[in-house]
This record gives sequence, structure tokens and C-alpha cells, in this order.
Amino acid sequence: MITKDNPSMSSAAESIYLSNADISILEQCRAREDAIAHEAYQKKLIAELRQDLSEANERIEETKQEAALENIRFDRENDIPIEVTRKRLRKSFGYNDATIDELLSKVDAEAACVKS
Repeated sequence: MITKDNPSMSSAAESIYLSNADISILEQCRAREDAIAHEAYQKKLIAELRQDLSEANERIEETKQEAALENIRFDRENDIPIEVTRKRLRKSFGYNDATIDELLSKVDAEAACVKS
């Protein structure tokens, strides 16, 4: 090797090696920092998307409930038997009897307010 017999070449080769090693370590540190920043960004984005999804699900549930209330009101106005209404609410909206009872109570309370 050329540097074997020449101390200045050996020193230069060692400096180049250390410089390249420093660059390599620096690149690894930068890559790690980038990965950490990317992971933090992804976590923040996931949290925001979960919040958006939660809000969208709430709006869907509100809309679904309003549609069910409209069904109940329509059926009451048109003298459709309550069991037919219950069956439709179970099948179309996936509501259980307790939820249906709550919705029926809301419609009854609305009707009582209108009559007053």
C-alpha cells in the first residue's frame, strides 16, 4: 500500500478515513432523525384521522337517528302499527328494543309539546 512507507500519505489516508466515517455517522444520525420525525408526523396524522373519523361517525349516528325519528313520525301520522315500525327500525337501522323505546319516547314527548 502507498501509505505504508510514507507517513504524510498515511496521515492523509487516516484523515480521509475519519472524515468519511464522520460523514457516514452523520448520515446515519440524519436518517434516524428523519425516521423519528416521520414517526411523530404519522402519529399526529393518525390521531387527527381518528378524531375526524369519530366526528364523522357521530354525524352519521345523528343522521341515522333523525331518519328513524322521521320514520316513527310518519308511521304515527299514518296509523301504521307499532310492531311494523319496530320491525323496520330493527331491520333498517339495526336498533335494539331499548333504543327503539327511547326514540318512541322522544316522538311522544314532541307530540305532547305540540298539543300543549
